[in-house]
Amino acid sequence: MANYETTRDLIDTVLTQCGELTDGSSPYEDDVVKYLNEFNLQAHAGASMFDIDSSAAYSWAKATNDGVLILVPPYQSGFVNVTNGSNIATFTIPQGFDVSGWVFHAENDNETYRIISNGDPFSEFTLDSIYLGSTGQKAFKIYKLDYDLAPDGETKIMRLVDGFSCNSYNSYYNYADWNGKVTLVDQRTLQSRLPYNYPQIGWPLLAAEVRDRNGVKTIRFSAFVEKPLRLTYSYIPVPNDLTNDEDSNEIPNLPREFRDFLSNAATYKLMMDKDDSRANDYASMAKATLMSLVKADNIERQFTSKNRGEIRPRANQFPFPYGWR
Repeated sequence: MANYETTRDLIDTVLTQCGELTDGSSPYEDDVVKYLNEFNLQAHAGASMFDIDSSAAYSWAKATNDGVLILVPPYQSGFVNVTNGSNIATFTIPQGFDVSGWVFHAENDNETYRIISNGDPFSEFTLDSIYLGSTGQKAFKIYKLDYDLAPDGETKIMRLVDGFSCNSYNSYYNYADWNGKVTLVDQRTLQSRLPYNYPQIGWPLLAAEVRDRNGVKTIRFSAFVEKPLRLTYSYIPVPNDLTNDEDSNEIPNLPREFRDFLSNAATYKLMMDKDDSRANDYASMAKATLMSLVKADNIERQFTSKNRGEIRPRANQFPFPYGWR
């Protein structure tokens, strides 16, 4: 119980601190599990707890492997049949896959439209409004700006740690004015730089989260690419729920030396339920551990690098011409 190794250890610690039996007879055991999960989720999410800003992306919470996202080029084979005043259009050469959510632009039009549905066999599609251009068969382009992040089809994403990185050696993307990074911004900032009627083609500089549905995040990019582009991203997955399974050796992600934060925080909540006067004492202990956790993670990010401990001379200490004269 005292080593904070497993979830069961934490449950028993909370029950003991609250004067409850640990033999399964306590009516508060389910509440303990609920409170442990509450604080565990908040720690992963970077929520502010006990007046402590813990918004840092903890290294222990990050996914082991980065997610991978492939940006796809536009589709523009054949022609499209459009009718003024109708929101239904058809491809002369169906692309063979669903393009719902893609942006549609007919040649020489002033408007762009979002495709809201595109059923199998994918020739007919529905626009988000009636078509305002002239009726006819036109050249077109459809391109994708919104992408759902699903690392393996099952893992849910709690939050992204940073933006996206391109590690391609393809000279097509090695432009001097792009460093291979896609910066995450808020949706309003992206919208101000992303007018759909003037679509930007090339390499994306910005991206924003536009939706989050049960851990599946939808990201909108500031440009669409001419060739497939592979991006990687670091993220914090939604942790599995902690359980009170007696036979489980479930171990929380939180480092062992800081797991008493979970037990003390849950003890505080349960003592509040029981009107126990010691509740604030455990809140103080939980706060102190959380402060230590934040400080330790800051130190790790600050000092862990390949140059740690290296003494590097200033530029003017190098012999000319490599240094300053």
